[in-house]
Amino acid sequence: MFRPIFAVLSVSAVLATACGATDAGDVKPAAYAQFVCTGLVGWRDGVAADSTVLSRSLAEAADVATVRSRYATFFTAAVRRTDEVIGTVKSAGAPEADHGLGYSRDLTAALVNARTGLAGAQKAFAVLPTDDLGAYAEGARTIRDSLGTVFGQVGTTLEQLGGTYTDAGLNRAFGDNPACQRLSAS
Repeated sequence: MFRPIFAVLSVSAVLATACGATDAGDVKPAAYAQFVCTGLVGWRDGVAADSTVLSRSLAEAADVATVRSRYATFFTAAVRRTDEVIGTVKSAGAPEADHGLGYSRDLTAALVNARTGLAGAQKAFAVLPTDDLGAYAEGARTIRDSLGTVFGQVGTTLEQLGGTYTDAGLNRAFGDNPACQRLSAS
C-alpha cells in the first residue's frame, strides 16, 4: 500500500524551502514519481499475478515434485521482480526535493529488505521435507502466507516516508501521478 507524501508546512519547512532544498537529488519530482510508482505498480501487480497462478496450479498438483516445482517458479519470479524494482528505483535517481537523497535511499532500503525476506522464504521452502505431500503443501502455504508480512513492511515504509519527507513539490508529484494513485487506492 502506498500513501502519497503529505506536506506538513511549518515555519522551518517554509524557511528551508526558501533557502533551497537540502540533500536534494537532481531528478524533477514529477519524473521521479512517475518512474518509481510505475515500477512499484508493476512489481506489486506482477507478484500478485504470480501468486494467483501459483494458487490455481496447486489445485491440480498431486505430488511433491510438482508442488515444489511450482513454488520454486513462484519464488524465483518474486525475487527476480524485486531485483527489477530495486534496479528501477535506483535508476530513478533521487528527487530534486528537500532530502530527496534520503527519500531515495530509504525507499531502496525497504525494497532490499523485501528482497531479503523473499530470498529467506525461498530458502525455507527449499528445505521443506518432501516425504508427505500434505505436510509439504502446508509448510509451503505457511511460508507463502508469511510473505504478506514482507510486502506489508514495504507499505509501512512507504507510509513512513510520507511522514518523514515532507517536501511540498514531491508531495504534489506523488499525489498527481496516476500510477501513484493506483498504489494509494490499494
